[in-house]
Amino acid sequence: METHWTLTLKNSPSPALKSVWMTQARIFGLHILNHDDPEKRTHWHVLAPPTGSGKTQGTMLYCAMMATWGDTEHPGVLIVTRLIEDADKIASEINRLSSRLNYAASYHSGKKSETLREALASNPVLVVTHSAYETALCNQHGEESFTQTWPFYSSWQGTGRKLVVIDEAPAFVRQSQVSLDSLRLTLGALPQVFRDDYPAETKGVSDLVTIMETKAAATESKEEVLARHRADDGGRIDLKRMTAAMKLIRFDEQIGEERLIENSVLLEQHRRVLLSAQEVLNQPMYYAKVMRKGHTLNSSRLIVLPDVKGAVVLDATAPVNVMYEIFNKAKLEQMPSGVRSYRAVTVWVNRGQNVGKDYLSKRTAEILRPVIDDLNSKLVGRNVFVATHKTIKQTILAEKTTFKRSIAHWGAIDGSNVWQDCDAAVIFGLPSKPDHWAANMFFGLQGVQDTAWLRSKARAFGNHLDIRSALKTGQTIAEVVQAINRIRCRKVVDSEGNCPSADVYILLPDGPWGDTVLNGITRLMEGVAVKPWVISGCAPRKTARGRPSGNGNAFASVLQYLKNMNSGTITKAELLSETQASESSLKRFIAEAKKESSEVATRLEEWQTTYVSIGQGRSASSYFLKRE
Repeated sequence: METHWTLTLKNSPSPALKSVWMTQARIFGLHILNHDDPEKRTHWHVLAPPTGSGKTQGTMLYCAMMATWGDTEHPGVLIVTRLIEDADKIASEINRLSSRLNYAASYHSGKKSETLREALASNPVLVVTHSAYETALCNQHGEESFTQTWPFYSSWQGTGRKLVVIDEAPAFVRQSQVSLDSLRLTLGALPQVFRDDYPAETKGVSDLVTIMETKAAATESKEEVLARHRADDGGRIDLKRMTAAMKLIRFDEQIGEERLIENSVLLEQHRRVLLSAQEVLNQPMYYAKVMRKGHTLNSSRLIVLPDVKGAVVLDATAPVNVMYEIFNKAKLEQMPSGVRSYRAVTVWVNRGQNVGKDYLSKRTAEILRPVIDDLNSKLVGRNVFVATHKTIKQTILAEKTTFKRSIAHWGAIDGSNVWQDCDAAVIFGLPSKPDHWAANMFFGLQGVQDTAWLRSKARAFGNHLDIRSALKTGQTIAEVVQAINRIRCRKVVDSEGNCPSADVYILLPDGPWGDTVLNGITRLMEGVAVKPWVISGCAPRKTARGRPSGNGNAFASVLQYLKNMNSGTITKAELLSETQASESSLKRFIAEAKKESSEVATRLEEWQTTYVSIGQGRSASSYFLKRE
């Protein structure tokens, strides 16, 4: 790997990198050796080497090195990656490194054919997408044989593939949601003669409508766990036959015109609604009133069945992804520190903003205009990647800029290398999963809870006071760090793990949640500098009393500087210069540092840093001292 890293990839190795590669190889070997152990074979190991440390390159080289083995000796490998193009590239690169034609193969929606699928078991290494892998797990124990793809992915030499490697976090939980409005619309679009042909199925869907109408009519529409729904005879309600037969209905003719394209769109829309209803009907479900969708029924299930082969997950953001903490079969492996250094990266933070999708969508012009004006003065001629909400993307594209920009929305960023040459990133609006997403995740991984749990504000789990909130926050941090690492800071330029210089501009709210997100960024990007981003004309959002919330940019930037500084001293004047904090802000910061019970004092104590003040009057001197 060191030779490949140095001569082929033109990178610089380091002891920390070698330790990462050895850990990765050790865990790969462990999974192969434990394959025949009924209990150990179902374990999942999560490795979190930072972006740019060669985890994908190491996986390809590991597979290529086994190409000298005969098929009877080869353990068989399944690699799961995010994108179709990555699947093709990984398979192609493994073949190149191994000098063995058709040793590795990729399979995805662009290559679907029964002939190709039947031949997959002859390839020692198989590469598929997350979507294909997760669909295969979902359908693994289904009743219809044509939906079964898992046997084709897992089959190898009669024993199954002994190593499964997943690049980035997989979706362990299948979530389903159906709304009152969508179900009413679909039910109303089904002709009476069609409903008469499927009375039990129609009743099952009608019952879901009745449940939500009852909840909607209640004085308070609070979240509530509901009993598993069953038909009157106690049997399972199956909508698959009904859904398949819908292709005979001409939905376009219901609007008075024959339009095949519209009919196809309507058919797919109603089909998806009934597929979601199918999931909800036969699983524990809960009611929730959701923004924009209104009254809904929700359900979830763990797609990793008890006997499924465990995998090695390579996820740089795993330390902040709370999902791994509540998946009982997963173990997060300890990785060495000092693998990467982000000292050349500066995160410019503007605090006090509401960064939610709905808020920013309504006030895009009001907030975006000052932001663009400021960036136009700072990023002239630069290559900039912008991550934002889907609803705002077109508005940003319409703005005139002095820099070249590439824009992507949340949900379409992870795993892509399109922006790897950008030297700056702008995070305009933070991704945030809805409340029902977090509840579904917990229910899927830990089992269905009761109504009291749903309505509680303190659902303690592990070290988290509220696991539902922690899941959402962890996901936000993971997506933001993934976005930042799409630009050139993902590259390694020397043996210390440094990257090319880059700037990141981000809007964050004040308060504990904003602090947690910022701390998550600095935790995953070791050595990154944090500085205040002051935007003229973009004042912090006011609280109900008319005053800016929190302590603004200064506290975050000063704390981050003191956390990252080497042992020694720094005067107030030097700290003002380095962080660009105002004198009044630093004065408030020092006052907090002197309070024994304050959050600032607690953090400084953790970092072995003390505020020292000697003498009085003109002869007085004061500074921050950091001990070794």
